[in-house]
Amino acid sequence: MPLPFSCEPADGAATRILFSTVNDIGHITPLVPYARRLRDLGYEVRVATSADEGAVAMLQKAGLAHAPFDRPAPKNCKPS
Repeated sequence: MPLPFSCEPADGAATRILFSTVNDIGHITPLVPYARRLRDLGYEVRVATSADEGAVAMLQKAGLAHAPFDRPAPKNCKPS
C-alpha cells in the first residue's frame, strides 16, 4: 500500500528517515514494522538508539541500519 503523501526530494536522492527511541525493547519493537515497510518502499531508514546489545540484535535481525548514541550521564538527567 503506498503512503498517503509524497516524500520525494527534488534532486531525486533517496529520502532519509530516522527513527529515534530509548533502548527499551518495548519502545523499539513497535517501530520495527514501520521502519521495515519504509525501507522496503525505497526510503533510507536508520534507527537511532543506544548501543544496548538487545537493541542492536533486534535491529540486525530486522535488517535495519542502527545509528548508536550514548545515554546521557545521570547528572544530566536530573530535573532542573
